[in-house]
Amino acid sequence: MSLCLSPSLPSPPNANSAVDMRSNLLRLSAIRALVLGGQLLALGYFTLRQPLGLPVLELSLLLALFTLLTAQGWLRQRVAAISAREFFANLLLDTLIFSLLLYYSGGSSNPFISYYLIPITIAAITLPGRLAAAITVTALLSYTLLLEWHVPIAALSLSAHAGHGGASDGANLHIIGMWVNFALSASIIGYYISRMASTVRAQQQRLERQRADQLRSDQLNAIGLLAAGTAHELGTPLNTMKIVLDELCAAPPQQAGEDLQLLNSQVQHCQTILRSLVDTARQATEPDAQQVVVAAQLGKLIERWQLLRPRVAVVLQQQIDSGQQGYLHPSVEQAFINLLNNAADASAERIEVTTAVDGDMLRFAVRDYGAGIELATAVGNRAPSGLGIGLALTRATLERFGGALQLQPHPAGGSLATATVSLQRVAP
Repeated sequence: MSLCLSPSLPSPPNANSAVDMRSNLLRLSAIRALVLGGQLLALGYFTLRQPLGLPVLELSLLLALFTLLTAQGWLRQRVAAISAREFFANLLLDTLIFSLLLYYSGGSSNPFISYYLIPITIAAITLPGRLAAAITVTALLSYTLLLEWHVPIAALSLSAHAGHGGASDGANLHIIGMWVNFALSASIIGYYISRMASTVRAQQQRLERQRADQLRSDQLNAIGLLAAGTAHELGTPLNTMKIVLDELCAAPPQQAGEDLQLLNSQVQHCQTILRSLVDTARQATEPDAQQVVVAAQLGKLIERWQLLRPRVAVVLQQQIDSGQQGYLHPSVEQAFINLLNNAADASAERIEVTTAVDGDMLRFAVRDYGAGIELATAVGNRAPSGLGIGLALTRATLERFGGALQLQPHPAGGSLATATVSLQRVAP
């Protein structure tokens, strides 16, 4: 009685499917081990308990080879990425060994001959067209050759089914074998196709997320280029204004000294912001960020922001150990500033800032006392005078560095924006 082999199963080709292919090979190795156990039991039964005249030596050598293939597949999935061609080679080898098993156990009269449909089905689903066609041609050619060339087994031959005496036993054995083959083939095809469908769906979801991330990255790059161009354009008039203001401050008109000093300080702030923008862009391209003391860095960030919004009172609650260190990318700090600006636009007199660290995640919460967020959308919301991109950029930046942004109304009035971000090194 021939004993069938379970063919190698690759997952669909994909740039990110190496891990899935190894997982499929791991599942295949488990199935191979089960099939091998069944083959050994069947060989022992039809040799010792109900002898069919099987060539035990040849079948034993083939099963020993199958044992080595099973062990090799089990170890192989632990090592490196597996290509479609390697899966094809395994599938082709399985088909050839299966053909040899059939050759020594009745050829085309063996009820397991239809097991060829399994490697054909798997190849059609998982391999490129030419490789799948090669498996199909190999199986078809093997079937054709086995019609004429094989070691005959009397109990499985068609003449035994039509004869007398033991014919009923031979017919029953053949029918039972066909049923077992059908049940086994249907189970394997159903199991693997469902698994492959799940793998394909997971890969499609990853591709969709990658496309969304790429689109968001392209949008951020476009905004970054626009910001860089704007900074360059603003630099020249600001420098001119600074020169004129310096000259006016040297000999100020009567009763205009304080106003000129205020204008001069605001121009200096604008120049500081532009320099910070350039520094942030430069640091964003550096591959290695430096660790900072988180509480101190956030304190400096709040102080720097208050220079621009001096009339807004900030209640800061730092719930972070003074020695806590972590990585804070400059664009993450800019995202925090966006939240502060958004809160100050909604609540011009007072805002509250609470910071805390949970594991390796930093939480930066900003509460305002404005009208709340009922009139704003969850993404891209804006103040009436805003440009509508601040929170969208903030959310995108936080997500790039392993965090998230949550907006919700505060129970006591106003709104609460909570940003979380990883303090671990994350490639932007």
